[in-house]
Amino acid sequence: MFATIEPPLRPRAEIRAQLRHLGTPAAHIDTIVDVACQAADQAFRAAMRTTDLLADDREKMTAIGIVWSMVASDAERTIEGLREFAAMAGLKAEQFSTGGQS
Repeated sequence: MFATIEPPLRPRAEIRAQLRHLGTPAAHIDTIVDVACQAADQAFRAAMRTTDLLADDREKMTAIGIVWSMVASDAERTIEGLREFAAMAGLKAEQFSTGGQS
């Protein structure tokens, strides 16, 4: 049911443009975008594949809803932690948008 669902297309060009705008050295942009997109795709596939192990479709639907709620919460906490770390390190933390997601 879920295991065959592909991750959403990542707005690679938009992300590259934002990185250029923020002054990221050109030599690093492709690597950053590739790694970020690969990690997001792997996380998506792992969540879908794991919840697909459940036999009952109602359980699958409930589990996947809980998974994405937990992932969203983890993401918010992680982003806040990165902002705090950046401030302590004297770095500037920028808000980043990826196709409707920030």
